[in-house]
Amino acid sequence: MSIFIIVFFIMNLNDNIGLKKILYNDTNDTYMDFYNSLIGKNNPYDKQLIYPPLASTFYYFLSIFIPEKDFELGSFGIRSTQYGRFLGGLYITLTTLLFIYSLFKLKNGNLEEKILLALLLILSGPFLFQLERANLIFVTLSFIMFYVYGYNSQNKYIKNLAFISLAIASSFKIYPAVLGFLLVKEKRYRDAWILFFYGITFFVLPIIFVGGFEKFPLFINNIVNATKILNSTSSLIKLSINNLFHVLSSLFKIGFIEKLGFPATILTLISGILIIILSDFKEKWKPIAIGTTLMITVPNFSFIYAMIFISIPLVLFLDEPQKDKLDNIYIILFVLMLVPLRSSKSGYIESISIYIMMILLWLEGSKSIYFKYISKNKKSSD
Repeated sequence: MSIFIIVFFIMNLNDNIGLKKILYNDTNDTYMDFYNSLIGKNNPYDKQLIYPPLASTFYYFLSIFIPEKDFELGSFGIRSTQYGRFLGGLYITLTTLLFIYSLFKLKNGNLEEKILLALLLILSGPFLFQLERANLIFVTLSFIMFYVYGYNSQNKYIKNLAFISLAIASSFKIYPAVLGFLLVKEKRYRDAWILFFYGITFFVLPIIFVGGFEKFPLFINNIVNATKILNSTSSLIKLSINNLFHVLSSLFKIGFIEKLGFPATILTLISGILIIILSDFKEKWKPIAIGTTLMITVPNFSFIYAMIFISIPLVLFLDEPQKDKLDNIYIILFVLMLVPLRSSKSGYIESISIYIMMILLWLEGSKSIYFKYISKNKKSSD
């Protein structure tokens, strides 16, 4: 994995493949995912913001530290003020420390291994892109990592903290909720209901701080409108299944292909959840990888930085002994999804890599389901 460090230095020798291609193409928009979210204050949905109530409450809490007169400058103006720069720097520092803490909890091995992996991940393409955006997805990743670390813990305190972590992550970005099906897979139905209770509580109740329950329909409407806008365009920095069909439609000049995006998304989501629940993988990382690939490819709001979620199954993959040749393919795909190298065409590399991984995982999962249920039933009937 030293390839990450080598490529990181090489990529800065050429603007056509370097850091310039990793970062957002608007050089005046750096960190604006963070500052654009602050201006909503305690009434974000009237300003067409789309974060769920807990995330909006989080940004409202941070906005308290900005002087009221600075809000007249707008989000770009706030970024240029002393308070704005300090708050942004503090946010990036603390979220990075939170990520390192969660990674160290999840990863086995000695301290040197953990530090090296943290460095490699932070220098990877998707991580650098999310850092430039200062998006809440980084915080979401940290909470998901803690959930994966602790959801099987025999310590009730850690286990419940893990459930709360996933509830918070799902209340920030919604789609991490898919990892709750890991409990259903293990027939831990009581724990699943506890997690569901935490999830509903953290998702719904914070709206009292950002406009009240009467704003909930407006929040939903904002998401619907934003989704329509995203669905109408395609981009190499988007990883969603819907975007994939838009790109294919543009490449082959066949209009109806893009209409297949929505049914393909629903089919992928349903089949992925069923494989998580019914499959009989021997490796712990594979059902979690299915969940994280769903988190990356199903939402229409999935940009390149969403690829940071693939670091979760990567950590588990590295901690398990590699047993067959297919593992060599998986490690190559992990590298291609995270390597800090981009060009005007390299957006296809991340997309192709994750969809190849999904095909392999879906095939392996379907095979395990066949031998677990269908083949077993045939033998018993004979």
